Formats: sequence, structure tokens, C-alpha cells
Amino acid sequence: MLPLASVAATQDIARIETLICNSHDWWQRCGYGMWVVLPKDEISLIGWCGMRPIQSPDMPELFYGLSAPARGHGFAAEAARAVIDFAFKRPGIKGVWAATTPDHAASIRVMERSGMSFDCRAQLDGVDSVIYRIRRAD
Repeated sequence: MLPLASVAATQDIARIETLICNSHDWWQRCGYGMWVVLPKDEISLIGWCGMRPIQSPDMPELFYGLSAPARGHGFAAEAARAVIDFAFKRPGIKGVWAATTPDHAASIRVMERSGMSFDCRAQLDGVDSVIYRIRRAD
């Protein structure tokens, strides 16, 4: 098992452990969950990316996180595009959404580079957030 601390040097380890445990349930119930992110031809874990059924199973939330040294190299956008492609190959998925704070420019760029568009600004769990969305093409 790879140490979580190597992926989340500044992240909340308990939060990551909860995501891993919940991901197992999401895979069982919905057929999707979380993947680890590895650079091509390497075995070093640099992050995670996946979907979770926060609002409804047919409109999952995209979520991702990378270790600090892996940021800024396009890994998050590449992983997000792969997850969205996976989502739209599954019957019943109508779209995918993601959220971040309005000042988190890097996450906004990841969402835009993965094909998502700004949808709205809202309070999520008491946090001012921007919501980006991509819908299945009919």
C-alpha cells in the first residue's frame, strides 16, 4: 500500500481516508468512484480523481486532488477528461459537475480544460463556490 502522506503532504489525511472508504461504496452502488493518478510509465502515486453521487447518481460530482509537486503539469485536466469520458460511456449519466471556490484559479482551469462550463455560483456546505458542469450530448 502506498503511504497517503506522500500524496497529501498538506492535505487532511482523515478526509482522504474517508474518500477511499466511500469510494468502495460508490463503486458498488453506482459503478463509479475514485481512481488513483499515476504518471505514465511510473508507479508513484501523485493524486486521485473520480466521481461521487453527491446530488444524484445520474449527475455525479467530479473531484480530484494532486500532490503539490504534481500540480501545474496537466495531470489533473488529463485525469478529469478521462473520468468524464468514462462517465459518458455509462448509461444513465446525464452530466458531471464540479465545484471550487471562486479564487481557486487552478481548479477552474482544470474544469475548463476538461470541457466543463461555468453553471452558477452557490453556497456549498457554507462555502462560496463556483459550479462548472458538462452535460451528455444528445
